[in-house]
Amino acid sequence: MIQFIIPAALAFIVGLSLWAIKRERYSLGYAIVESDLFPREGGSGKYFVCALRNNGNRAVENISIKMDISHGVIDSVEYSNSRLLNVSEQAISVIRGIVPLLNPKEEIGAIITIKDANEESALNVEARAIGVTAVKRNAESMPEYLKTLLVPVIAIGIVVTFVSLWSTYTQSRVTQSLEKIGDFKALSTDLDKRAKNLEELKREAEERHRKEEQGEPRKEQIIFSTLNRAGLSHVLPSLINVSGEGLPFWKTGLHLMHSYLLDKKNARKYIHALEQLSNIDFIAPSSKGFLLYLAGKIEKAEGNTDAAIKYYEMCKKAAPLMHDYLMAQDPAYDLNAIKKWLSKNIQK
Repeated sequence: MIQFIIPAALAFIVGLSLWAIKRERYSLGYAIVESDLFPREGGSGKYFVCALRNNGNRAVENISIKMDISHGVIDSVEYSNSRLLNVSEQAISVIRGIVPLLNPKEEIGAIITIKDANEESALNVEARAIGVTAVKRNAESMPEYLKTLLVPVIAIGIVVTFVSLWSTYTQSRVTQSLEKIGDFKALSTDLDKRAKNLEELKREAEERHRKEEQGEPRKEQIIFSTLNRAGLSHVLPSLINVSGEGLPFWKTGLHLMHSYLLDKKNARKYIHALEQLSNIDFIAPSSKGFLLYLAGKIEKAEGNTDAAIKYYEMCKKAAPLMHDYLMAQDPAYDLNAIKKWLSKNIQK
């Protein structure tokens, strides 16, 4: 008797399975992966990878989608296929848009990077169309047609036979969903790169903090020691008076130029100081180019044309845009006029 019941039951289940698979079914699902907090300028950052997928066997049209960030400000957004999404609004913490058409098994993804993040920062997603609302995918979720199949399996009384098959199938589905959120290689590659950089960013932040705690010399102290070594310690008092809060490199350079105009006998010291300041590791390219230009300007005023050209070439190599800008206005930078003004207005 059992040899007839089992084939009949299997035939019934196969038939029911084919019906469940082939019947018209609308289904949307989404998944979210989020990073840990990572340090960035001005605070902490975080990124989310979101994927919206058509899990049914019918195309879904005019899907309204909203992605809302809690606790944070959207910094950048990258889409796996921007042609599939018409963005209607991108504000500080929300993105709204319409997906005109999403075919069966088709998926659209996005990487959203935020700033001013904290531990409570999260991404909320709402996506709906006529007759269907997106459901968040997770390891416990199960396609609707499989739920339909489970009822006759239990009713037939051969649960034991099919438990192992169902368990294997479900585990396979869960493993695949955990290994890849969606079928968009570009986003996965970018996610891997960001994850690899996360530890490096943390290490750099920890190293910066360690140096700050140990009193690492800052720009002002380095300028102080550079001018001392150049034999220009006497310039420091007046430099401090005119600089206000902090000592910008460009302002230090101009002060050295003005001091040179009233102290030409020490021209080599000023040139040397400008060159040494330009070689500081953390100086911005624009400031580096500006200091090298001033060194060349002094060499030119001293009649050393070849040396002036050397510094101008160094300026061009370090900061080509700054070089072009400064050389274009160079004829208007009249050192003689500045010297006359300084001699008349600066008390020696």
